[in-house]
Order: sequence, then C-alpha cells, then structure tokens
Amino acid sequence: FHWSTAFPFLRLPPDSCLETAESLVIKVKDQNRGWKDSSVGKGLIKYQDLLRGKDEKVQETVELTHKALITSLTSNAGTLHVEYWLEKLSPLNAFPIPTLRLVNNHNIRGGVIRSMLDGGVFEPFPTWQIHLWEVGRIFHGDYSHWNESYPAAQKIFGPSVESLAIREAIRIQHSMLYSKDQSHGSYDVHMIQGISDFIRCLPTADKNTSLEKSVRFTYVILKNSHMHFSITSKKTAQDFLSKHALHNNAGPEVVFAGEFFIDNKSERFQSTGTPALIIDNNSGTFAPQKEKLHLLQTLLEFNFGKEYPIFSLDRSDPALNEYFEVNHIE
Repeated sequence: FHWSTAFPFLRLPPDSCLETAESLVIKVKDQNRGWKDSSVGKGLIKYQDLLRGKDEKVQETVELTHKALITSLTSNAGTLHVEYWLEKLSPLNAFPIPTLRLVNNHNIRGGVIRSMLDGGVFEPFPTWQIHLWEVGRIFHGDYSHWNESYPAAQKIFGPSVESLAIREAIRIQHSMLYSKDQSHGSYDVHMIQGISDFIRCLPTADKNTSLEKSVRFTYVILKNSHMHFSITSKKTAQDFLSKHALHNNAGPEVVFAGEFFIDNKSERFQSTGTPALIIDNNSGTFAPQKEKLHLLQTLLEFNFGKEYPIFSLDRSDPALNEYFEVNHIE
C-alpha cells in the first residue's frame, strides 16, 4: 500500500555522532485472526542515510531480519523496498504537531451482537485505533499491570483453565473488532493533525443509546504506542464490546487506560466556544495511578497540540463528575 504522511523527529544527532546514532526501525508483521500478529522481520535505516534525502528522493532496499522466539537465532526475512525524502529541517527547539493515522473500523459481527442483545437499529460496531508518538519516552516504560484486587480482572488474568479460556475468547473478539478483513466489515482511514481534526472524526451521539445523550469512549494506550477505543454505555453488548481487556487483546499490561468524552455543553464551552477533551483513568481492570495523569496530559498535548483544551482528571475528581453531568454523558 501507499502511505503518504510526514514523520517528524525530535531531533537529528550531530554529524559527529551519526555513525553511532540509533536507526529508524521498520517492523513488518503478519496479521492473524484470533491471536497476536506474527513478526515477519525488521529493518534499519541509519540516520546518516535519512539525511541523504535532503537533496533528492532516495530509493533503498532494506534487509529484514527475524529473531526466533525460542532459540533467539537471527535469520534473513527478505527485503523491503522503501522510498524517502526530507521535506524540511526544523530548528532543534521546534517540533510540529505530528500527522496521525486514525483508523475507524466498522465490524458487522459486533453490530449483530449489539443488535441482538441491546436492540435498536442495526449498524456495524465501530472501533478506532491511532498510533501516538513518544509513548515510551514520556512514560519511561512504566506500565499499568492488571488490577489483582479487582474480581473481574481476576477472572480474566488468573491462572485457572477458565481464565485461559476467557483470554482466548477475548483475543478472538479483539481480532474481529479490529480486523481489516473485508469479510468482517470495512474501515476508514483519516490523516489528522491536531485535536480539532481528532474531535471532528468522532461521533457526538449514538442512535442505539440515546440521541439526547453525549457519547463516552473507553480507551487503552498500548505498549506498542497504539491507542484503541470505542463507544461505551450501560447496555449489555455495548459494555462488553468496549471492555479495556478487549481493547488490549487480553494483555496483562497497558501504558494507560480509562474513559474520555468531549465537553461541548459546560459553562467553559459557552464562554469560549471551544470544545475540550475530558479524559480520565477510570479502568477497574488496570487502575492507572492518578500520579501518572500528568504524563497522559503531556502525551496527548504532544500528539494533538493545544488548540483545544485537554483535561486529564482522576476518576474521583469532582470536576469530572460535573463535566459528566452537564454534558449528559451516556
């Protein structure tokens, strides 16, 4: 496929360090159904090679290598043909808001399940995924483990055979909801830059819950830098298909998790005319610490900018409940 977008870097190392500088890593995976995608291999492009793109478009063949899971032996995994160029070099203290690839999946089976259990008008069940920049650097590799004191999480991540079966069922559901296979539904791709683009791509209401209510989303930010999310509600199927463990493909850790919604009814909105992203750590399964909310704020502002406000609030913060009520959240 052809994916045309800009990939900004925090900085390029000085010329004297180019030989030892880290490389751009390209990872190729094979999409699977019902289990984690398989690694095909990875290739490297050195920073000094990237700089060749200042003067002309560069075509290069990158050798892919694959490391065996059990033996850790490295083998040749084929070649990848890439083409790259640099459009401009920014000053070291300038970093533009990155262009992000937002994928909206429309799953038929999920829609059938929701229609059968919750009623309402049939439509494919939507999920979204977006790759965020600098997740590892901002969170310093500090992840949220599953909440061992939470009964529902114990049933999923416990050591029993029943828990093993539950995790496998969740992986199958995850693969279905996030599949790009046309037999499962369809998907749209949006190239967004900034929080206003992000908000414009999201629905404001759900006709299968209440058109008078504003929608809220459950989300997880994964260790692979992807953010997965979907609309949630108190209805049976909608609630089940938006569980944090499902977004995380039954993985035991996330970078962060919770819920979010858009504020466009508060006094703040009435006085400024600008919507805001209200995001929290409301996940019983992973229970992210409120002390990390400032890192979530930094991550989102880094990726979406500050055109509209982003408020990262603790699940017990009275301000969160006020925003929740004034926006008539489902």
